[in-house]
Amino acid sequence: MRTIDFNADLGEGGTEDDTIIGLIHSANIACGGHAGNEATMRRTIATAMAAGIKIGAHLDTKILKISGVWRWSCLWKKSPSW
Repeated sequence: MRTIDFNADLGEGGTEDDTIIGLIHSANIACGGHAGNEATMRRTIATAMAAGIKIGAHLDTKILKISGVWRWSCLWKKSPSW
């Protein structure tokens, strides 16, 4: 059986996160300097976890560049055969 993982970026300070959580299977939670704030991130994570939503981090480019992930990501985009 084929399935689709409906995903959304949340925790950016929008007003519809609670509604969206009811429609998705996984969420990228804004963190770092991306958007939102610590209180918004914590609330969004707690709400998503209570709903059984899988979560991941939605990092901003500053964090990606510092960590080296940015270089890997750019390389991956240039190598579609991966």
